[in-house]
Amino acid sequence: GGAGEAVGAAAVGLLAGAALWRARQRRQFGPFGGALVFVPFETAAGDAVVAVDCAKEGLTSITHHRCSGRKQKAGGLVGDSSTELVLDAIAANHQALRGKRLVTCNHFDIDAFLSVAALALQPATRERQRALLAE
Repeated sequence: GGAGEAVGAAAVGLLAGAALWRARQRRQFGPFGGALVFVPFETAAGDAVVAVDCAKEGLTSITHHRCSGRKQKAGGLVGDSSTELVLDAIAANHQALRGKRLVTCNHFDIDAFLSVAALALQPATRERQRALLAE
C-alpha cells in the first residue's frame, strides 16, 4: 500500500496513455506484437472483436458487470475487476480471446481504460506492468 503503489499506478496510467496516444496519432491501436486494435463501440461487430468492461449483443465480452441479468465472465476466469479478468484471459490463452484482433468498450472509467490498455499494449510492456495493471 501507500505512496509507492500510488506512484506506480500513476506511472502505468501515464505509460498506457502515452502508448495509446501514439497509436491514435498513427490512426491505429495495434496490431504490433500481438496487441489488439481498439475500435469504437458503435462500429464494433464481428467475431474478431472482444468487448471489455461492458457487453454488446453479438460480441464476446469479458466484464465483471451484470449484463442482461447474468454474469458475463467468460468461463473459468478469475478476478474482481474487468482488468483482472482480461489479464487472466491473456495468461490462460482463454478461448474468449482466440482469434480476436479488435477490442472495444462503451465507456472509459479506470477499469475500462486498463482493460483496453491490457489488450492494446505490446505484450512485453503488458507483462512488465501486469501487477500494476491489476491493482
